[in-house]
Amino acid sequence: MAIEEDILLGRLAPGQRLDEQGLATKYLASRTPVREALRALEARQLITWETRRGPVIRQLELEEVLDIFQVMAELEGL
Repeated sequence: MAIEEDILLGRLAPGQRLDEQGLATKYLASRTPVREALRALEARQLITWETRRGPVIRQLELEEVLDIFQVMAELEGL
């Protein structure tokens, strides 16, 4: 999924609002598959839906980042 790749590679920034029509134009798709992709990204917790803003790229909290590094350290130890 191209939108997911752009989020993970930092081409789309945390906190950035995602406009359905703009994404449809950028990825040469209609709004329906873009809307479905946004729902899938929400399920994967990469975006959130904010009141009056719509879909926004999720920002990680400090605790989440620390948890991620702890898991990485444990996995590296194995």
